[in-house]
Amino acid sequence: MGTAMGKEGVIFGGDHAQKLVGFSAWTAAKKAVADQVGPGQTCMWSAAESAVAKWKGEAVMADAYLKIGVVGHDLILRAKAKKFLGDDQRDVMLLKGYTLAAAEWKKRQQEQTSGHKTGREIIAEELGTIKNREQGYKILKSLGVNDSQLGMLTSDSAVKKLLTALKVDEHDIAKLVQGQLLINVKQQILDGLDATNDSKLLVKLALRLGLPAASINALAGGYSPEHLAKELVALGVKAGRAKQVSEILVDAETPEEKTNRKLSQSKDFEEVVKRLVKLGIPERTVRDWHDQSSLEDIQEALEAKGVARHVAKALAERIAP
Repeated sequence: MGTAMGKEGVIFGGDHAQKLVGFSAWTAAKKAVADQVGPGQTCMWSAAESAVAKWKGEAVMADAYLKIGVVGHDLILRAKAKKFLGDDQRDVMLLKGYTLAAAEWKKRQQEQTSGHKTGREIIAEELGTIKNREQGYKILKSLGVNDSQLGMLTSDSAVKKLLTALKVDEHDIAKLVQGQLLINVKQQILDGLDATNDSKLLVKLALRLGLPAASINALAGGYSPEHLAKELVALGVKAGRAKQVSEILVDAETPEEKTNRKLSQSKDFEEVVKRLVKLGIPERTVRDWHDQSSLEDIQEALEAKGVARHVAKALAERIAP
């Protein structure tokens, strides 16, 4: 963006140099910004993280350092590599109108410090006013709580322990615990999936996690456990456990569901023959169908053996002459 970033305007990376290569101190960077503008401002952190990842791949930026500071009236994340013939510099916008936001936050702090409260204590007080989990986690992150710590908020006692350490008012702690506004429900469900092999409970937990009911129901129609496992992984389940859960759900099928699934998964005519023989249909009968029976007759005969209508129709189309 080309404008000078004065030393007095640097809020991160000034006292402690931050090398671009290997940079990962995002929690500290976000806290430094929140200390200046409060937890209510929405900074463009996703864009910043994408930009930093891109800059790391540029050879000319191999020796660059990162800083966050004021340029004009805005807050900028800047990477600069000093060169003999001219510096290489990259900028990304973090917060437009930063100086106004910082001034408003400073004024608010001054208005609330009649009781000699620190900015951190003022932020902690805001936890007592939250309406939802997302709002609460945003404030907690501005207080330096990282994602791993948020992931541990799966019980009332864990929430109370963290809030006590942050010196949140006891009345607000009781209110937040009672309302369960800070419980990490997703992590709670993931822990539940790890703790049981009961198929019925696993189905309930998977549905609460966001797995479509259609995916579970589709197991009976030939949907592979491998695909189900991939869906679970996308929802945050570890790969090994996702595979185990999908296999348990397949094994939990009724005999009829299992029969229909295996028939649907038959790869060729000979495998269809083997599956139908196991179902109690003589091999000669199946081969006669293949030679001379109509699609409708085959479908009707399969349905009479308990094969689901949609599976019977698909098999009839493969068997008919």
